[in-house]
Amino acid sequence: MTQANKPYLSSALWPGIVLGLLSVIPIVNYGNLLCCLWIVGGGVLAAIVYRSETKAITPREGAWVGFLAGMVGAAVVAVGNGVLWFFFHETYLADINEIITMGDLDPQMIDMMAEFANNPLLIILISLISFLFLNAVFSTLGGFITATIINRRKGEFKDEFPPEKKEN
Repeated sequence: MTQANKPYLSSALWPGIVLGLLSVIPIVNYGNLLCCLWIVGGGVLAAIVYRSETKAITPREGAWVGFLAGMVGAAVVAVGNGVLWFFFHETYLADINEIITMGDLDPQMIDMMAEFANNPLLIILISLISFLFLNAVFSTLGGFITATIINRRKGEFKDEFPPEKKEN
């Protein structure tokens, strides 16, 4: 199979969407507090899907398909946070007002928090940038580790590294 025919994006699309949805749905998104569970899981799932489509996977391919799943997931999270803002921005403002009344905050900080809560594009942009970074690291790691484990189970890697020299 040539490099151009390998289904990297098709293998990463659904795992990336699942990763993004799990990372944006309220309460469910707390799974990412457990060592970026949903993000790593998206990379793992992408590597498994890729292997099922191609019947073989290298750690490099696993890392690449995990990375692509992470990028799809970051886009889903950004759009999802924009949608959540549309429905819950009054709750965000109420939370900010509660924080303001709890203590002495700098007026500039109060203005910045209010501007942040009132600007869906800013929320989307900050979500996109932060999840692009997080997903690039952790979903790539998930795909790489999964491909390595799959290859180790198939016996393609030797148990010892570097191999010992045999004495005659």
